[in-house]
Amino acid sequence: MVFKPTKNEMLLAVRRMSYASAASLPLCFKLGDEVIKGIPTSFNPTETKRFIDSNIVETVITGNRKGLEIRAEVLQYRDMPVVEYTVYFTNKGEADTAILSDINAIDADFCGEAPVLQYGNGEDGGNGYKFFERKLEADPYVLSPRDTGLSCQGAYPFFRVKFDDYILTGAIGWSGSWKAEFCANEMGINFKAGQKCTNFKILPGETMRTPRICLMLTESACETRAINMWRRFYNAHIMPKQWGENIPPKLCAHVFEYKSPEFTGATEDSQIFGLQKYLKRGIDIDLWWYDAGFYPCNGNWPTVGTWKEDSARWPNNGLGPLGKECEKNDIDLMVWFEPERVVQGTEIYNEHPEFLLKWKNEDGTYAGQDMFNYGNPEALNWMINRIDTLIKKWNIKCYRQDFNFNSWCYWRLNEAYDRLGAIENLCIQGYYKFWDELLLRNPGLFIDSCAGGGRRNDLETLRRSVSFQYTDVGLNDPAQKQRQHLMLFEWMPYFRAHTWSDSEKVDEYTWFVAWAPAVTFMPKCWAGEEEFEIGRKMTPIWRRAAELQLRGDYYRQMKIKYDEELTCFTCEHFYDPEKGDGFVMFLRNRDCEQDSFTAKLAVEDGFDYFVENPLTGESFTKPAEELREFTQSLEKKQGAVWFIQRLK
Repeated sequence: MVFKPTKNEMLLAVRRMSYASAASLPLCFKLGDEVIKGIPTSFNPTETKRFIDSNIVETVITGNRKGLEIRAEVLQYRDMPVVEYTVYFTNKGEADTAILSDINAIDADFCGEAPVLQYGNGEDGGNGYKFFERKLEADPYVLSPRDTGLSCQGAYPFFRVKFDDYILTGAIGWSGSWKAEFCANEMGINFKAGQKCTNFKILPGETMRTPRICLMLTESACETRAINMWRRFYNAHIMPKQWGENIPPKLCAHVFEYKSPEFTGATEDSQIFGLQKYLKRGIDIDLWWYDAGFYPCNGNWPTVGTWKEDSARWPNNGLGPLGKECEKNDIDLMVWFEPERVVQGTEIYNEHPEFLLKWKNEDGTYAGQDMFNYGNPEALNWMINRIDTLIKKWNIKCYRQDFNFNSWCYWRLNEAYDRLGAIENLCIQGYYKFWDELLLRNPGLFIDSCAGGGRRNDLETLRRSVSFQYTDVGLNDPAQKQRQHLMLFEWMPYFRAHTWSDSEKVDEYTWFVAWAPAVTFMPKCWAGEEEFEIGRKMTPIWRRAAELQLRGDYYRQMKIKYDEELTCFTCEHFYDPEKGDGFVMFLRNRDCEQDSFTAKLAVEDGFDYFVENPLTGESFTKPAEELREFTQSLEKKQGAVWFIQRLK
C-alpha cells in the first residue's frame, strides 16, 4: 500500500480545517475583559494569499485595532491533508496594550463519534516515552509538560484523536510551556491549545506569538495510515536538510571521558589520535562527537558561560585542527554548547550581567547560575555572532545545543503580574531566531537538540534540528531503548542510539537494540579486536536498514507495556512501496519465554520477493501470499534481520 492522500482526505481537510480567513481562524483570547475569536471585523482584517511553492499556499490575515495588530500566517498544504498556522500580536501604537490573557492558538470543534485520545508522556526519566489511550469525556483532559520550561518533559506535543471514521493528528510547536485541552461534546470534541501562561500587556514595538499548530486529517480509523501519512509529511516538510537533502544516517564516534569527565580533559592530540585510530581500524565514521568541555572549566563541564576554547588544551586555533582533520576525511564535526546557562565567574557573567535573567533561592542566596536572555536583542546578537564565529573558525558541521536547567522559574520570577508569559514568549522567539540565523549563515550546518536529553523536541525545534540525544536515561538499557524507539518512529523519525547494552561488550544484540537512523559506535578506540570486527560487520547492515527507517513506511508490530520490555519480543518492520524494498528485525529479550514471533509484513499481492539474512547468508524467494506472515525463532538476547526486495 502506498500511503498517499486521497481525494476524500484532501476535501476533508479543506472542509473541516478551512482556517484561511479572519472569521474561521480558530484563535481565541481575552483583550482586557473582551473575549475575541478569530480576527473580528472591528480589526478591519485583510487577507493575502500566495503560493510559497506548488504545494503550499500561504494566507496572511492581518487586522489592526487601536494599534494592536494581529497577523496570522496560515499554511494549507496541497500535497497532504494538513494545515498549520501561527499568530503574531504586535503593538504598533505608542502606549501599552490592554492585557491579553487566556490565549489559545486553537479553540476548535471536530465532529466525530467515539473519540479516543492517543498520546505520550515524552521524556520523563526512566518512565518516559509511554503510550496512552483515553476515551474522551465531557470533563476536559489536559496535557501539559512539567513546569520546567521544557516542551517534552512529562508530556509529548504530538497526539492523535481517533474517531470511528477518521483520525485527527496534531502537533504543537512551542519550545517552552504549553497546554492542550480535549473534551467530548455533542459534535465530537473540542480542542484547545496555547502557551500555558499568558496574562501580559504588549509594550510599544513589541511582538508576541502563539505556538505553531499543525493538524492532519486521515480518513478511516486506521492507525497505520495515520502514522505513515504523518511520517511522509514529516520527511517532506519538517525534516531538516544538509546540503539540500534530508540528513542521511550518521555513524558517530568519540573519545569520551579522556582523563576527566565528559570532554574537559580532551586535547588536540587525543582527539585527532582517536579519530585516526577508528578510521585505521575500519570504522566508517560520519560524525565526530565532541561533547561538553572545550571551554575553560577546570574539569567541571557545567561551568558554562565562556564560549571560547581552553587555550591550554587547544593552543593552535582552538578546535580548528580537529575540524580540518574531520573535513579531510569527509566527517562532520559536532561540538556541544549550552548558551542559555551562565555560571558565576565566567565571561558572560563577569562582562555582560545585563544579558542575564537572575533568580535567587527563597532564603535570598544565589541560585548558582543565571539564564541568558534571548529576549534581549543586544544579548541575542552577541550570542549569534560569538557562536557563528566558532562554527566558521572550527569548521563545525553539527551544532549541538544542550539545556540542563529549569527555565520556568527564571521566566516567572522576573515577570510582573501584567507581564506573565511575556519573558518566556520573547525568549522562545529569540531561541528560534538564534538557530535560524546560524543555519542561514552556515550552509551545510545542521543542529542537534539535546535539552537535557530530548526535553525540547516539539514541532518548532524539530523543524530546525534532529535529536541525537532523545533521552539521558537508559542509554545502556535494552528495555527502555526498545520502548522509546517504538514511539519515536511514529513521530520524529530521525534520532540516535548507542551500541551499548547491559553487557560489558558490544555484540550483535546491542547493535540490534540500537537500530536507529543514527548510531554511536561505543567501543573505545583502543578496545579489543572482537568488538571492532563486529562493528565492521554490522555497520553496512545497519546503514542499509537505517536508510529504510528514514524513507520507508513504518508498520508497528506491537505496543510494549511499561515494565514488560525484557519479557517480550520486539519487532520492527519498514517497507518502501515505491522501491519495493524493506526489512524486518526481531529481538528476543533477556527474560522472554516466548521462543518465536510472527510479523505481519507489508508485501504486495502478485509479486515474488527475494528475502535475505546478511548475517547468516540465508536467502530464498517467495510470493507475497506466503510471506505476509513471517515467523522467527530466537534464543534469549539474540536478534535477526531479514531484508526483502520485490521482484519484477
